Amino acid sequence: MPTPANSAAISGMETVLSGVVPNASIAGIANHIWRGNFYEDWLKSVNSKNVEVPEWSEGAFLNSFSNETFNYRRVVNYLHPRTSMLWIGPPNAIVKQTQYLNVSGGEGEGEEEGGDELVMQMRIEMSEIPYADVFNVEVRWAARKVGRDVNISVGLFIVFLKSSLFKRQIKTGTFAETIAIQKQLLEATRVRVGLLMVGAEEAEKKKEEKEGEGERGEKEKRKVVQGGNNHSNNSKHGHGNGSNVDIKWVILLLVILVLVLLHQSRQIQHLEDIFERLNTRENENLVCES
Repeated sequence: MPTPANSAAISGMETVLSGVVPNASIAGIANHIWRGNFYEDWLKSVNSKNVEVPEWSEGAFLNSFSNETFNYRRVVNYLHPRTSMLWIGPPNAIVKQTQYLNVSGGEGEGEEEGGDELVMQMRIEMSEIPYADVFNVEVRWAARKVGRDVNISVGLFIVFLKSSLFKRQIKTGTFAETIAIQKQLLEATRVRVGLLMVGAEEAEKKKEEKEGEGERGEKEKRKVVQGGNNHSNNSKHGHGNGSNVDIKWVILLLVILVLVLLHQSRQIQHLEDIFERLNTRENENLVCES
């Protein structure tokens, strides 16, 4: 039965570090820390050389130390500068990490979905340094989703393969060096996830701004179209009123003209009547004189 992922203290392991990654997800930790290029880049950033980080192999892999079956495994190789171990031997240690990974509860790609727990178990073997054949190092990252955050605990255990007079010194030096390097990794994980969150927030903000600009553009377009329609309607109404006014004036002028013509016609008729009466009297006078 696999040990719960939130337990970093298994088989005598000592929990040496713990921390919280805010606003994170198990899927985000798995995909961006352990599955992406982050781990290789981080090893190089701490002066490791000849770094080889292959793709994960998928299957059913038994870890003999924790007695768990893991879904993913890979072997990482690199040279790492030494900071302890009696300062005897070459400046760099040849390091082989056999890493095992499990994500339980789903493995969604999004930052807010997939996975409740994560276990990263790694066996660290070194060579080309004093007493390298005496011990191995077991490191365990156990992560659990709690609310909006991810709680991470780091366990450490020194596996002695044979007895040594320097067992105490080996344990002390290895603990100090391993805790220091795992502390750097945990802090780098926080920074990486924080940058991802900032990038996601900026992308979301830009998306909202773009959508807002689109909405404002649509509103402006509607205003322009509406203004054009209003202008067109006003123009139509204005032309219609002008036409009505013009027709009224034409009709009025025609009426006046007709009245003037009628008046003139009546005056002409009146003058003709006067001329006719004058002619009649003149003719009568002529007859009388005759």
